Amino acid sequence: MTKVRRPKRWDKPFSKDMSDAIVTRVLSTKALSHLNAGNFSDSLPLSGIIANDTRIVYFKKGEVIVRKGEYGGSAFLTLSGDVAIIKNEVGLEIETKKPTGLFNFFKAAKSTRLLDFPLFTTHNKEEHLTLSPQFQHFIEQYPDNYITLEADSFYGEIAALARGTRTATVFSKTDTEILEIGWQGLRDLMRYDTQIREQVRALYKQHSLLVQLRNTKFLSHLKAEQLQQLNEQSLFENYGKFEWQRSFQKVKNDEDVNSTLKIEPIIAQQGDYVDGLLLISSGFARLSKTINHGEKTIGYLKQGDTFGFDELVHNWRTGEEIDYQHSLRAIGYVDIIRIPTSSIEKYAFAHIDEALLPTLINDHDNLDYDIDTGILEQLVEKRFINGSSTMVIDRHRCTGCDDCVSACASLHDGQARFNRNGAHIDKYAITHACMHCTDPVCLIGCPTGAIHRSGQLGNIIIDDNTCIGCSGCANSCPYENIIMREVFDDSGQALLDEQNGTPLLKASKCDLCIGHGSIPACEQACPHDALKRLDMGNIASFADWFNR
Repeated sequence: MTKVRRPKRWDKPFSKDMSDAIVTRVLSTKALSHLNAGNFSDSLPLSGIIANDTRIVYFKKGEVIVRKGEYGGSAFLTLSGDVAIIKNEVGLEIETKKPTGLFNFFKAAKSTRLLDFPLFTTHNKEEHLTLSPQFQHFIEQYPDNYITLEADSFYGEIAALARGTRTATVFSKTDTEILEIGWQGLRDLMRYDTQIREQVRALYKQHSLLVQLRNTKFLSHLKAEQLQQLNEQSLFENYGKFEWQRSFQKVKNDEDVNSTLKIEPIIAQQGDYVDGLLLISSGFARLSKTINHGEKTIGYLKQGDTFGFDELVHNWRTGEEIDYQHSLRAIGYVDIIRIPTSSIEKYAFAHIDEALLPTLINDHDNLDYDIDTGILEQLVEKRFINGSSTMVIDRHRCTGCDDCVSACASLHDGQARFNRNGAHIDKYAITHACMHCTDPVCLIGCPTGAIHRSGQLGNIIIDDNTCIGCSGCANSCPYENIIMREVFDDSGQALLDEQNGTPLLKASKCDLCIGHGSIPACEQACPHDALKRLDMGNIASFADWFNR
């Protein structure tokens, strides 16, 4: 047995270059100068958070700070220079206004064409993505397609707080110096300082709302000023608890459906007056309908889905007033954007091509998942819909050969990182393997950020070098898919805490064999096609495999 010092939170700082002088300079900036060190705890001093959970990053003109669609666990604060956000990468357009002069009178008012060149080039030596030369020229010629961000304002907070993808691309308009704040540092700054907490939350609401409205299909035809007015009239609402796993763990093994329903806050109730359209900004919501004296789960809604659209269209077209035809409940923590009925009618319906309406109708009562409603209800009840890469085993095909277990162990120092046992749904088993959740609550309590998302793929991975063995992630996982394992030295001796002699532990879980190929070894090794990693947020793909 070997006794060693138990790892601590700041053994591996975000950067080794944050000297006392740099920390002092950062704390003197306008955005942070109001911070009172006396409000912070002795174990989490303000200077320690800045020194260990932030770093200075330099970008040259045209370099990309964050890219839309990538995962990120940091927020940013510009210290010097200018940065800008691209409004809409997909819909970037060049508009030519109507020519002036008598001979041009009958010419077209404007011509529009989408960009026909790449927006980005490869990474440079500092591993920063760069805008293409053509796009840099475009930006200079057509500044309406980007927004310059205010100085001393946080950005990148949506991905950091929602544990999701970047919602927009931010680039450096000039050479810039930027403070990058790791998720855990942002969390602690918000915990101990009211002003930063309110500022970041306000930005989160504002940016989330704008992004969602801009990306909503039937609002894409609106002009910038109309979209802004709609933004001002919409409400940003939260339902459920950020750390929803605590209440869920108390009822997840209860067979009574009502136990789960009781912890799911009502967003909209069947029979209520239709006061607006609801957009799911993040999270999941249960769609249900009252049948006799109970509730039947019809399906679920996720980011980008709408609720109430069909009723609004019916009321607008016919002049008849019907109420909400279904109920909507928060599954975990959900961000909702509520657009008033009058605003939808004024801005969306008044300017929309009615021929498009049939393609936008949801018709929730006739959703065809091609899967038994009882199975769907279990997936929602157990919240397996949260998994983006869930290990599902067909028990009728599985022979128990353990080839999947051996393949996993061969890539992970002889220890498999999953357990084939799990919840049984019909002939399938949802195994005890990390599901790489859409909403990974295991990340919330990690004091070091050791458990985090990989930038591009979004896999949930653990950095052994920064894991301090606190068990926070294992205790937070609602599915019991993270285990704590003893740590051994090179000679195979267990490492013990030098203070109390207890074994040192590290969190362990499936990492989707990151760095070992595109297909996880467990799935690749199954000789009977009995195992599949599935995105449970896509019921259609699950149904296809289920019904093969």
